[in-house]
Amino acid sequence: MSKLTLDSVDVMGERLVQEVLEVIERKPNLQKISFVAHSVGGLVARCAIGRLYRPPKIENGEDSPADTSSENSRGTIAGIEAINFITVATPHLGSRGNKQVCFYLYRFNLYSFLH
Repeated sequence: MSKLTLDSVDVMGERLVQEVLEVIERKPNLQKISFVAHSVGGLVARCAIGRLYRPPKIENGEDSPADTSSENSRGTIAGIEAINFITVATPHLGSRGNKQVCFYLYRFNLYSFLH
């Protein structure tokens, strides 16, 4: 079992940031990026995306409404166009903690069995 997944989401997110930057450096023609993650990996990817995000470039200082269809009006991920961010079974809103139903059922059955 890898002990790297026992680190905090912030630490794992920073490792993912470094890995993404290394891939971008090795492949200078890379134009698009997507993230697909499962469970805690979704939290790690979200953390990394937050660190890699670059806001859209504002080329003129006018107060005219931004053209949202323009390619320059979108933010990027480390200078690359973001396409997809997909997570499966990721606890984006947190979890209920350690008092889960399975734990109670096991404890109840073990207690009944011993007494």
